[in-house]
Amino acid sequence: RNMADGLQKWIIEWLKKLAIDGDDDTYSEYILNIAVEETSSIEEKIEGIKEFLSSITEKDLTQFGEEMGKEIEQMEEDKKREKEEKRNQEIEKSRKQLEVTQLEMRQEAPKKAEPIKGDKKKNEAILAQFGYVEDGDDGDEGGSKSEDSIGVDKNTNAARVKEAELKKREQSKQDHQKKILKDKELREKELAKKKEDKDKRKNAAAKQEKRRG
Repeated sequence: RNMADGLQKWIIEWLKKLAIDGDDDTYSEYILNIAVEETSSIEEKIEGIKEFLSSITEKDLTQFGEEMGKEIEQMEEDKKREKEEKRNQEIEKSRKQLEVTQLEMRQEAPKKAEPIKGDKKKNEAILAQFGYVEDGDDGDEGGSKSEDSIGVDKNTNAARVKEAELKKREQSKQDHQKKILKDKELREKELAKKKEDKDKRKNAAAKQEKRRG
């Protein structure tokens, strides 16, 4: 969010440089929505932004386009690095939780006694986060698992965690894209209405000037 806010402020400064008459917040937010779209290339974004600005100003947009491209590229690199760092932190956190769970299982196995009800529920809740489900009594009195079995479970659970993370990120990405498209549609309608009102005012002014002449 902070990166987007910074880019919007940068856009507003450029709108002032271009002396564009209108609502800076509305225009900058519309341009920002184009800039943060994840389905278009940087070149496509710049082309769309310049096309929009050309409809409200006749000033040369070459320098703006070049600098805007650099800003978008930097923002995307920062977002990518931030996502990667967050993903690594989540994986490391999941790995440590899994190690703690496996250690508790190994410590409990030799006791060959029913664990306290509250502790068992707590362990089951932790294991459930990683998709682990106990198979029940396999005929072994203690129900303990061998080192090889625990290793297999660990790999399986880690794969389930990763799969769940991927599904969550994909769903988040889809929701975000839907919001961007909806916001873009609303902005386009709003800008179209403002442009229509502006044209009406210009026509009215032109008629008055013509009558005076």
